Amino acid sequence: MSKSIRQLHNDFPRYWWRSAGWWRAAAKQDATAVLTLIAPVLLTHKAVFAVRHRRNPVQLSRINGESFAYGVAGSIALLVMLAWTSAGRAGMFPLVLGMGSVLTLNVLVSGTVVAVLAGSRARERPDWSAIDFVERNGAHGRPPETPDEDEAERMKVLLTGPAS
Repeated sequence: MSKSIRQLHNDFPRYWWRSAGWWRAAAKQDATAVLTLIAPVLLTHKAVFAVRHRRNPVQLSRINGESFAYGVAGSIALLVMLAWTSAGRAGMFPLVLGMGSVLTLNVLVSGTVVAVLAGSRARERPDWSAIDFVERNGAHGRPPETPDEDEAERMKVLLTGPAS
């Protein structure tokens, strides 16, 4: 099975359209990704979680670092645009100050998460390569069909511990 077909198979399991749990999980994941892009300051608890678990790659793998990286880039771009458009307009000072403060907090929260994830990936390469292998080749709730999927399921048990 090619990688793209396998990825589609993992993203859309059999009878996915009937599963309320699948729809809830997808909606939660999408809402969190959008919130991470627009207002990372509302996800400060994720930054605190990342700092507390900075030495535990298994826990850090639960954080979507890509969304936080986009949050940093988007907030910096908005800060630059805000400074550019409000230069020389004294009447807009309270608005600029408020928006600038929120955007600066967004950069700090997102930057903290990105820095912790990047540092962890640099320090703990073997653990992260195992986590990436499991994520890429895992059976995702269905029986393993290939040797890579079987190996990924065994590694998942080693990384997270046996299911209770």
